[in-house]
Order: sequence, then C-alpha cells, then structure tokens
Amino acid sequence: LGNWEEACSLAHGELLVMADGADISAPRRVARLAAAGEADGRRALAICHSGWQIGRRGEPKGRLRHVTAGWPLGAAMAFSPRILEFFGRSSDGSLVDDEVWTRRALMLGTVLSIPDRLVYYRLGSGETTNEWDMRSVVSHCTKLSLAAVRAAHGDAGRLGEEDAARWHARLREEEARLVAKASLVDGRTLRERRAAFRKLWPGFEPSVANYLRIAFLLPRPLSDAALFAYALARNAYRRLCPFDRPPARS
Repeated sequence: LGNWEEACSLAHGELLVMADGADISAPRRVARLAAAGEADGRRALAICHSGWQIGRRGEPKGRLRHVTAGWPLGAAMAFSPRILEFFGRSSDGSLVDDEVWTRRALMLGTVLSIPDRLVYYRLGSGETTNEWDMRSVVSHCTKLSLAAVRAAHGDAGRLGEEDAARWHARLREEEARLVAKASLVDGRTLRERRAAFRKLWPGFEPSVANYLRIAFLLPRPLSDAALFAYALARNAYRRLCPFDRPPARS
C-alpha cells in the first residue's frame, strides 16, 4: 500500500491503473478503462474488469473470476486520484492496497464494473505463490482482509456523522465474518471449525460439492492427502473438459 500511494502521489492524471509486475495488461486496457469512466460521467471512483489466468510461464489457466467491489483484485482495477486527495496516505503502508482503496471508493461514491477481459493475471506469484496449498492462501488473504477492515474504521471516521455510523456498523459485521473465516481455516479442532462454519452459513447443509470445496481447509496432515486427490481430479477434469483459453497476446 505504501508503494502504491507513493506512486499515486507522483502521478498526474484522472485515472490510476494498477499494473503489477507479475501480470500482463491486454492491448488498449487503459484506453478501455478511460472510455468506461467517461461513459459513466466520471462518477465512479474505481473501475473493475475481468481477465484471464496464466501460470508462471504464461500458460493459460482459464478465465479470471469477475472482479467487483465485493471481490476486489488490484490487478484488474483502476482508481480515481480523488481517493488520495480526500483520505491522504495511510498510516500503515503494509495493508493491502486494493482492499483499502476499494473500500474508500465505496465510502465516497460508486464502483463501476465492466465485463471486458483486460489483464492476464499470473498465478504462482504474490498472494498466489502457494497455488497448490489453498489453505495457506486462504489463511493469508483472510488475515490481510481482517487488518484492512480494522484499519477502515479510521477512514470511516472522516465521513459525516451519519455515514460514519453506517460504515462502522457495516465494518463490524464484516470483521465478525472474517474472524469466523479465520477460525474455519486455522481451527485446530473439528468442533472449532464446525462452530465457525455455522457462524458463516447458519442453517446451511453443505452438499458433497461444498464439502469438496472446503476440504482444503482441513488441518494438516490431512490437507496433503486432500490436495493430492484434488490435483488428480483437476487434471482428469481438464483433460475431459477443456477450459476456456485466452486469445493470443499481441
């Protein structure tokens, strides 16, 4: 976050486009984002888009999940410098840049999401370095999100009294969910993880598919066996059902 805000303070323009070193922007990415902002009347303080996933060597990995305000990903976002003008620099430069700035954009106005696939997002670097150890990735990202939510109370305090009260309540709810998610990921006992699961999804009866999805959250050493089984199943599935491939990069 500190590096991002330092770069933004040196920039001159009306659109700050994130371009992380591990990823590749599609041709005319910035032009498309600028056009979307103009069409929106420059009201949005953040613009989200989608993209493709690639591996460490650039091999295709399928479509990137569509980025929204509820699921921010800096590699597929652009922001207005008005965010920095209003809030100033963060006191903690180690927070996650996209989470902090997306929440600030929502506090001040709106976030625009467009369907265009404008980035090749690389797996196996940054937050996805442990691509096969999903439990570690989820645990790491949950803790980063929790730190960003707790820091956001300070940002909310800069708003008007009514807006600040609304945001403080919203942040407390979000913090409670993240605490439960952290317990689900890092819980040492089955009872602890079941309690966290019920807090996150009260009254929900998980299907076989959902049990498979949360299998990566099992404590070690069981997670090693689950990850190995998943690797075999994913390889077989991809051979039977070829996934969407991105267009050739120019």
